[in-house]
Amino acid sequence: MVRDPKQGPLDVSSQQPVKHAAIKTPVELQRSPTGVTTRLVSAIVNYAIGRGVTMEEITAVTGIRRTALIDDESRHRDDVIPKIWQLLDDTQTELSPGLHMVEATSTTIFGPCEHLIRYAANLGEAMHAIERFGKVVADRTEISLLKEASTASIAIWHPMDEVDGGNVAEVGLAMLGRLIEECQQARFLVGVDFAHSPNGTLASYEQFFRVPVRFGQSNNRLHFHRDALDHPMSQADDQLFGYVQANLELIEDRWLIPGERELVSRLFAAAQFNAEQGRFSAEELAITLRVSLRKLQRQAKSHGVTVTSIIEEVRETMAKQLLDDPNNRIDDIASKLDYADDRAFRRAFTRWTAMTPAAYRKQH
Repeated sequence: MVRDPKQGPLDVSSQQPVKHAAIKTPVELQRSPTGVTTRLVSAIVNYAIGRGVTMEEITAVTGIRRTALIDDESRHRDDVIPKIWQLLDDTQTELSPGLHMVEATSTTIFGPCEHLIRYAANLGEAMHAIERFGKVVADRTEISLLKEASTASIAIWHPMDEVDGGNVAEVGLAMLGRLIEECQQARFLVGVDFAHSPNGTLASYEQFFRVPVRFGQSNNRLHFHRDALDHPMSQADDQLFGYVQANLELIEDRWLIPGERELVSRLFAAAQFNAEQGRFSAEELAITLRVSLRKLQRQAKSHGVTVTSIIEEVRETMAKQLLDDPNNRIDDIASKLDYADDRAFRRAFTRWTAMTPAAYRKQH
């Protein structure tokens, strides 16, 4: 929703807006995504380890340690997933990494959303519920049920699809197709579309899905016979279906609607906005959010973060993005990030990543 800055503070408070003519405030601060479930991240981490990547390598590029993967219902930033895929050997193989991973992955990777499909009366009811609750798995996911005269399709899109080479899209469609077939005890799938280029041979994709597979399409889709929407699920249970929906609503309350995570997300969004304008101080963040610095610090602390840690995380992300462009000199990056000199930037970057900016650039 676009917010008029005349409406006052960006956080919910009774404090009057702080007027500061010297610094522009954003017309809209997009809410930062809370990311994807640890359940999904953990599955990809374990697959990468099985392929020979070490946990130390994963930690170096994502900041995630093994202990952070214990709680299945916690969440991680969704940009960690393409970073993990990029660690895998990119040698072309017959079967893509995504489909290879699916061969040993349980449908529990979907978390509670798995049970929406299992206990729905039919596929149509299941997909309408997944449209509603799919963001619980990854909150920037867009899922749509599309109906035509003789076919129906389930389209899935996530902004990281364009970054990770389509690997997670392949995992998602393959697991969803398997789960639907298992729950319907019948085969209605007639085709699969992917937006990316193939990561393996076309024959291996069609052998896996047992239907024609197309690449370079407008989005990622599973195509079914229209009759599949009304075909009953083998475990249909109206009461359990309602129970699962109620649980998913509670998960939404925790992660996806205004509340604890919403405030933290808005603090990150404001810090990102400031960073794009070269502003990295806590005082400037308070001005952007139109609250006093003391109140901002108190709010952040009450939600388990600090203003400094938020600014530093945004700074680290921006530093890595700038280092990805070989035309950006280290001293210029230091200046853009508001460091006194390149030595101060090098010290900070080494503290964040355990490697120098030059080493990070060489590795990536």
